[in-house]
Amino acid sequence: MAEALRLWRKVRALLDGVPESQEAAALGVLARVGMLRLGYRLGISEEEVAALVAEGKALAQRAGDVRSLAAILTQSGASALMAGELRKALDLYQEATEAAESAGDIGIKLWVQVGQILTYLVAGQLPAALVLAEEALALTGDDPDMGSSVFGRSTYANLLWIRGWVRA
Repeated sequence: MAEALRLWRKVRALLDGVPESQEAAALGVLARVGMLRLGYRLGISEEEVAALVAEGKALAQRAGDVRSLAAILTQSGASALMAGELRKALDLYQEATEAAESAGDIGIKLWVQVGQILTYLVAGQLPAALVLAEEALALTGDDPDMGSSVFGRSTYANLLWIRGWVRA
């Protein structure tokens, strides 16, 4: 994982020397999402997390890319969740939900919802987690591949697991 983090940092540094474009902004946000995803596992500082989030949001906003904005906000929510900052995580996921709605991308919306559901679980808000899991499952249309290109695995299977765990 440390090597993957090093490579994402390299992508970030290389993009600093490239003229801004839609593609460069999207890749820049992706690099920061990757760094956040690995960073909370490897222990990056709170200052670095804040910088990555601010940079990612600024890139996405300048490019007018609401999909990338939803991605950085979602990963920010996950970082807050892993740091035990449940209120902050829920606020970030709410902001990500608004961006995902604007993007019109069901896959990104499902990714956001999974994060929200996990935050509700950690906070002990099982009824809220179950309601949101049911809503998210309805969005998949029972398609096991729905959202997997964004989430990295079957969102449908993940949601079925969550629903079963909450009901148990």
